[in-house]
Amino acid sequence: MKKGFPIISLSDISHVGTMDKSKKEKGSYEGSGLSVSTEPKAWVRINPFTGGTTFRLTKKDNKFLSYHDLTVDQKEEIKVWGAIEGYITLCPIYTFSYEDDEFEVDMCMYFTDREEAVVEADGYGIEESEVEELQGFTSNPMMDERVMSHGRTTMDMQLLSTLYAEDVLQVDGVWWEDILDVSRYSAPRGVIFEEKLKEWTIKKV
Repeated sequence: MKKGFPIISLSDISHVGTMDKSKKEKGSYEGSGLSVSTEPKAWVRINPFTGGTTFRLTKKDNKFLSYHDLTVDQKEEIKVWGAIEGYITLCPIYTFSYEDDEFEVDMCMYFTDREEAVVEADGYGIEESEVEELQGFTSNPMMDERVMSHGRTTMDMQLLSTLYAEDVLQVDGVWWEDILDVSRYSAPRGVIFEEKLKEWTIKKV
């Protein structure tokens, strides 16, 4: 395992839904692995369609990449690795920020076309001068297939980090210590990679 990356161990991890991988739908924020949380009741409230079955998962000395603790340099390392491996294509990205009235937080939008970004920004009352250009990336089909996305994604560092954590760090999964706020559809969450599940004890609650 590479040194320096933020690795944590978790207890009291649960999965709500089914353990049948064939029933997992595309578009999960956690990629193709098993979505887990330390707050299963919160996720049932956020997404009542997950089903009512809860599974408890345990493994001694489990290891997760703590996504929110990644440094800027570590994210850059993951991005460069993704490009070398063919998962992403580096390209100019155009972005702007706006305040989401519903959740009262700043949000970012990303585009590969500057004109499209400018038009969209105008709809939010944002001047063209506030649209920034940065060196970003888009996903390639190889990444889309592996993370079970609906198609090409732009600047999706979270999903790219799951591939890096599995292939390079070889840990159990990735963890996002998101704020627990059901009203904003937010709760701590993580993913356990499919190849690592055989090392875990899984019990139906």
